[in-house]
Amino acid sequence: MAQSAFSIITELDRFLGRRAEGVFLVGGWVRDALLGRPNNDLDFSVTGDHVELARAVANHFGGAFVLLGTGNALARVILPDKAARRKPPTYLDFQPLRGEDLQADLAQRDFTINALALPLARVKPGGEWMLEIIDPSGGRRDLEHRIVRAASPKAFSQDPIRLIRAVRLAHQLGFQIEPITWALLASGLGLLAGASPERIRDEFWHILSLFGAPAALRRLDELGLLTAIIPELAALKGVTQPPEHHWDVFGHSVETVAGIEKLIGVFAGYRSRLVHWPRPLFQPLKGHFNEAISADHRRLPLLKLAALLHDIAKPETRSREPDGRIRFLRHQLLGAEAAAEVMKRLRFSNQEIDVVRTVIANHLRPRQLLDGPGLTGRAVYRFFRDTGPEGLDTLVLSLADHLATRGPALDRASWDKHMALTVDMFRKYFAEKEKTVSPPRLLDGNDIMAVLGLEPGPLIGNLLEKVREAQAMGMVNNRAEALEYVREITANASP
Repeated sequence: MAQSAFSIITELDRFLGRRAEGVFLVGGWVRDALLGRPNNDLDFSVTGDHVELARAVANHFGGAFVLLGTGNALARVILPDKAARRKPPTYLDFQPLRGEDLQADLAQRDFTINALALPLARVKPGGEWMLEIIDPSGGRRDLEHRIVRAASPKAFSQDPIRLIRAVRLAHQLGFQIEPITWALLASGLGLLAGASPERIRDEFWHILSLFGAPAALRRLDELGLLTAIIPELAALKGVTQPPEHHWDVFGHSVETVAGIEKLIGVFAGYRSRLVHWPRPLFQPLKGHFNEAISADHRRLPLLKLAALLHDIAKPETRSREPDGRIRFLRHQLLGAEAAAEVMKRLRFSNQEIDVVRTVIANHLRPRQLLDGPGLTGRAVYRFFRDTGPEGLDTLVLSLADHLATRGPALDRASWDKHMALTVDMFRKYFAEKEKTVSPPRLLDGNDIMAVLGLEPGPLIGNLLEKVREAQAMGMVNNRAEALEYVREITANASP
């Protein structure tokens, strides 16, 4: 049992006194404690008023108190880690017993390995607490055999989100789904239509957050769940691509998610033979991909979602030239909007949607830079002007796209060239930002209007943008040069 959680539980038992007799630790925390896995989410089933109890706990520990769910079904206490600010907070969730007693509560749980309870008043130091676990459905046996088993035949009809959760738990824990549960999953596909988009999004997000998400995505697809979550993906299956592609569009999309993990997994301690980020870039990139975009949603899982959806418009844009060449004209632009619609349906935030839209719309540009005349100051400036910080995500998606295109036929020389360009772009973003990515403004609109006698209008903004581009190219270095440059381009411009 984790020491930090144990100390919280011990203090909670001391604070509640006799009231602890009606409080039970249930579900995932008990499971993970038996597996020796860390878990900062503690779930409690309570006899009596769970809201009043949670409020008292929040006051005692100095934590935040939040009511969640329909009819305040869940009362949450959030305890920040005061000793280490970078660690996630501890969540204490209090709910009333489901049914008339604890046995009825556990019978309504999702899986046997989560239908475990531990009386709070019986938690003692050492390993004796394991002897107090209440296990009516054989969850401990399934933990030993590494099996995900539905707690009852009604588990999925009671809550369709459990369909996705079964796959997530299996991959998160490295377990197998037992045959009867697998059959229930396959036959319960239609149930998902009745689930709320927000809950579907949250459970799918947990899968994207796993390292090894591509295998879970393939398992979802095998059950028909992936296209139930994102129906647009069904059209990608069987869509052939040019000869250099190893997979059809659907297989390529899942492999691109795998490519993201190969490239970014090093920041989570996973090794890769394909990539070694230079030491000065390691921490800045790690910080970037660990950045929270909205609530608890961080960049890396969002980039995996962009990878899964980046070619979503290929079926509708596919054409064959007279010479037999297959093309997908403007699929990146149409795909960006199609992905945005998928995310709106799943209730992602506007900020998250904008990140994915920008990455998908620009995911071909790094390869265009690679095939162009060279990495000029103008090219670097324009790329990051259009993409902002999402330019870093776009560069990684381009690399993952490269891996998922060639597959086992990857040409190392071409790959090394692509990696070198990406590293160069990263260096310019982090080490030369004010010089090439976001030069400081030397002029404002009033300066240009005063010098040239112009009225306010779009021309002023265009001229300011030309000045910043000239700065990135090293043509302009101070205010006087900027004013002279504006005079030159306006004098030479046609009416």
